[in-house]
Amino acid sequence: MNIQAKNFSTARRSLAKRTNSGANPKCADKTKVLFLSDLDGTWLGEERALLDNGMEDIRSEYAEEGIDFKFGFVTARPPERLDKNLPETADFKLTFNGGRIEDKNGRVCSWDKKNEASGFDNDKLQQTFNELLSQDDYKNLCYKTVGGVVNNPAADGSKFDTSFCLSQESIALTDSEKADKNNNGTPDIFEKETFQVPSQVKSLMNELSDNLGAQGMGYKIAEPYMFHGKPFLSLDVAAPSANKGDAVTFTAEQEGVSPEHLIVACDGGNDLSMVRLGDGADQGRRAIVVGHEHELRKAGAALKNGIVRPENEDSSVGVYRGLRAHLDAIVADLGVE
Repeated sequence: MNIQAKNFSTARRSLAKRTNSGANPKCADKTKVLFLSDLDGTWLGEERALLDNGMEDIRSEYAEEGIDFKFGFVTARPPERLDKNLPETADFKLTFNGGRIEDKNGRVCSWDKKNEASGFDNDKLQQTFNELLSQDDYKNLCYKTVGGVVNNPAADGSKFDTSFCLSQESIALTDSEKADKNNNGTPDIFEKETFQVPSQVKSLMNELSDNLGAQGMGYKIAEPYMFHGKPFLSLDVAAPSANKGDAVTFTAEQEGVSPEHLIVACDGGNDLSMVRLGDGADQGRRAIVVGHEHELRKAGAALKNGIVRPENEDSSVGVYRGLRAHLDAIVADLGVE
């Protein structure tokens, strides 16, 4: 469903007159709403001041409408690389692609315990992956860790998540996969609109899965995606629950937030798990999709409560407008007149 954002430069109507079945929303139990946004290419657009400066205004404004609003960030970044200029009033920080969750009082420890119970082991994973790449079928493949790609070792510090960034040029393509219809030097398989996982990478994923399963390790291999603005194909392997989607769901459940009152904002391939739920069901989760990522835009458009913003719109503006549209829709659903 496409939800149109309102003109937010217009003064909002008086809220003091609003009632809910004759009750003043200020006095009634408030409805919990949780907003979690990706950072790079999402919150951190050119107009990010809208979000940096607007969260407390939104929290206060919608409290008058019966909303208990909380917000936070969900990112592949390690905690050490969070932008120091982000609002200090954030309620949650989900880092390492969902491998770590912190609230205002520190880490949500039960999340670590859940991931530790899976038996996931980064050292064994690394050894298994390197052994596969020594085989003839894959010895052409070259990779870097995320820390190597972004030149910051802290990015590799997660206990429950490892990203193997395969050099695009090193991947062996079949003749059909080498097709370049627009003659720009980039195979169509690596273009944003026509991206597909190369057959060699699919084979590698299958063998990696077989090897990890034989070791009795709990794991999840995410659908590969093109790394943000760099010539790498990212292959994320993590503990079964250490991903953005499960971490977001866990946080909402811990807060007692219903699916239709959870709002996520995203822009990239590693955000798909926040929008495309594992069981394929549409539980009413609300999404804001910005940017150009083709599969993510399709997934957002498929949601009943998905807002897909124009590709050429500044990401911060798109997130801000989408957030307000979702909040207004929630207020309308509550029947506040």
